[in-house]
Amino acid sequence: MVRQSVSIQIPQEYEDNEKNGLCRVCGKPREEFDKGRTKHCSEKCASKYQECFLYWNTFRDKIIKESSGCVKCGSKINLEADHIIPVAITDFVFDESNIQVLCKKCHAKKTKKDLLKIKNHRNKQQELRN
Repeated sequence: MVRQSVSIQIPQEYEDNEKNGLCRVCGKPREEFDKGRTKHCSEKCASKYQECFLYWNTFRDKIIKESSGCVKCGSKINLEADHIIPVAITDFVFDESNIQVLCKKCHAKKTKKDLLKIKNHRNKQQELRN
């Protein structure tokens, strides 16, 4: 199966804000973001940004339906869609080339490894800002 990116329309203003290190939606500077936020200042802005995309559930269900099972162990039960490169590191949320199907057990193992990658990525980003 050939994987393709899902076409989305993101307002130019959102892209410009992101390039300038601001909240993608409202343009607030990072210093004013809610605690733990990295790309949007608040849950409200994150939700508004997500309206630009297809709903994740529809996308996820399509990927799982087209799969032949977990790419790690071959299981065909408790399947989940996993971002190969975590969303916290990349913006490829709805890019099929960044999605793989894993069973719940394999997904949990990979997520533990991803959390370390995300932590390292954020530390590097912080170093670059300083």
